[in-house]
Amino acid sequence: MSTPFVTKGSALDEWQVVLTAVGPWHDVPRELLKLQDRLYDCVDAILDGQVAATFPALKGCRVVIRVICVDAPVSEVRAFFERFTQGIFQQADYRKARDQREYASDIGFAISFEQTAEANA
Repeated sequence: MSTPFVTKGSALDEWQVVLTAVGPWHDVPRELLKLQDRLYDCVDAILDGQVAATFPALKGCRVVIRVICVDAPVSEVRAFFERFTQGIFQQADYRKARDQREYASDIGFAISFEQTAEANA
């Protein structure tokens, strides 16, 4: 997995933090734990102001954490991603930090899946 990058979103007040998860995934549970850690790191960096410090124009905007999966097991990753995105702001500390809107007006999540020709062979 590579380092995330930040890009302007499609809406005027939206930015995206983009993560890639590139397979093949030989040990799916281990790879899901790694993805979970990266997602928490991204949320923490947004809520703690680290991302806004590097990209000042982002402050006060909506931030979407977008995960692009390449050659990943779609059903397992999608199920994990839905659990993560539905559960993170159920945790009191994360909900409170998000609701303060100190560095981002909102945090959203998106995921997409791609397959390389090698994976299909």
